[in-house]
Amino acid sequence: DGDTCSDGAEDLNQNGIVDTGETNPKLTTDCGPTFNLDSDGDGIPNRVEDTNGNGVYDPSNNETDLNSADTDGDGLRDEVEDKNRNGQLDPGETNPRRKDSDCNGLIDGPTVGSAKGEDENANGTREAAETDPTKFDTDGDGIPDGVEVGVTVNPDSTHCPNVKVDADPVTTTNPVARDSDGDGIDDG
Repeated sequence: DGDTCSDGAEDLNQNGIVDTGETNPKLTTDCGPTFNLDSDGDGIPNRVEDTNGNGVYDPSNNETDLNSADTDGDGLRDEVEDKNRNGQLDPGETNPRRKDSDCNGLIDGPTVGSAKGEDENANGTREAAETDPTKFDTDGDGIPDGVEVGVTVNPDSTHCPNVKVDADPVTTTNPVARDSDGDGIDDG
């Protein structure tokens, strides 16, 4: 449209639809010098993180913190959790405003201190030995991932008040194998 902003900068998730926080790459828009300003360097422009434009983090408005690259402090940067960087929670994404998106007792990112994690290398991709931070029960055996690995403390009681913790953390099962002991019966 000749407005000095590249089309990719206007259609952040490159889906051809003008989503929240985006401008139309087919219409002339004055982008200005602050159009793609990203105060925290997380790859998500301030205009997407701060939807009401007041410069103050407001989690009740589904915003992420434009001054923190990891809004929820779970070890995953906001752009890893909001993969298409549109400021919305879409299928296959973890919530950058919640440490434990699936409320299974494990934080979305890597293990930090006593908080056990799911994405140990913080790359946003589930490896074979990792649990899925978008699934309560990765292997589908009926036992929450956190219980299978021996979680004894809820890492996100604000957003997940009903997390089940392991009553006997000495005995654990494999959260990525339905039948940890190979006896032909699912762990659950």
